[in-house]
Amino acid sequence: DDAPSKTNGTIHYYKSPLPEWILQQCLDLFERNMGDMYKKSEWGLDMEEKRGELLHEDARFLIIILEDDTADNDAADADDNEIATAAADSSTDDIIKNTISPK
Repeated sequence: DDAPSKTNGTIHYYKSPLPEWILQQCLDLFERNMGDMYKKSEWGLDMEEKRGELLHEDARFLIIILEDDTADNDAADADDNEIATAAADSSTDDIIKNTISPK
């Protein structure tokens, strides 16, 4: 079973620019999930262009940082966290944090 062992997390809202460690994980995730499809398309894969899109002043993000159930977790340590992103169109400048857990 390749289900993640991490089940609790925190949702963070960011406006561009993202912290560098999050930006890099977003780019890595995009390339892993979408890279082959983009490479086969007529527009190709241009990670510098994608970086520019993520750094656009109007870009907004919901970042979910999943935490280990068995250990304390430092959100600033990118190696110990997994992130997922979704575009958000909210205009608030504050980071909103909400604890989530599965039912």
